[in-house]
Amino acid sequence: MDSMIFDPDFYEQKALLFISNKLSIQIEINVNIIEISPNLCKKNIEVDGIFHDVNGLLGIEVKSYPITQEIYESISMKYISLKFRNVLIVAPSSKEKLKLNHGDIFIEYVPPVSDILEKQIASLSSSKYTNDLVMEISSGKHHFRYRSALRPVSLNRYFINQTSKHIDSIEKLIKDLKRCEFPIMRIYWSKNQYINPKDLFYSERRVYSIEKGFNVIDIDGTDIHKHMFPCYIEKGESCYACRFFSENTKERASSLLDDYGIKNYLSLQSGRKGYHIYIFDKHDTNMLLKCLKQNKVKIDANVFTNPNGIISFPGSLYAETERRIGVDVL
Repeated sequence: MDSMIFDPDFYEQKALLFISNKLSIQIEINVNIIEISPNLCKKNIEVDGIFHDVNGLLGIEVKSYPITQEIYESISMKYISLKFRNVLIVAPSSKEKLKLNHGDIFIEYVPPVSDILEKQIASLSSSKYTNDLVMEISSGKHHFRYRSALRPVSLNRYFINQTSKHIDSIEKLIKDLKRCEFPIMRIYWSKNQYINPKDLFYSERRVYSIEKGFNVIDIDGTDIHKHMFPCYIEKGESCYACRFFSENTKERASSLLDDYGIKNYLSLQSGRKGYHIYIFDKHDTNMLLKCLKQNKVKIDANVFTNPNGIISFPGSLYAETERRIGVDVL
């Protein structure tokens, strides 16, 4: 296998939280900036982070792999063209001694990953599940999939399918996780149930859905407010606006479910900046989606309408924030 580097989403989130805490600053993250070329063409360019100090505006560029002088110079030119005073670069290391422009900053940051799997197992072991979730787990028909915080250089992300034929208890899930040789940043499970859940993502094998399970309304605070203003993080805490808007949207979605006649549902914090609303009652997916859209309740329609979709498993950790995906603690 290729040498391993960090998952880009894992590293970026951990690095930005680390920098905001270390420097005690507020950071605007994933900001789209419009660059106008000499021929007046507009181009959207995303920067990982922006913060202000007494001397002006600084950009933050996060790389999940060691950087070279050539990579640094490319990053520097990007921020000069965008009229930033300077750039702060965060990466695991540099492959050579970097010659930085005056005012530019390079910070090495290596997030710990050796204890991630241990923390996942501890979180699962101490989680208390509702009867509906217990019934779904005990069916042994849901597919489980794991995302590693480390990846081969040749892949953007690295997923591992369950190795057990059927996982029908938290104890069996933990046993399956212990077989993994990688730090697991996210644990997913399928919405539908399958006769052969282990084989769900093997295209050469036939997998039969038995059309049971649940559906999930996925509410992400960023999707709600990003057209108005970007996310902010401060002192190591995730975006307050995301939490505020997702809480409000969750309440509105729950009210619509009640009006729609759906009573058996469960709202869980997603571990980062949103909510997952599990729907266990039978319903017409397209009609319910239409109802949500008509009432301007913004959700991830792909998660909601894809029967083969996967979602973060309740009680597991969102490793970037180390927050539990919302179930009660024993």
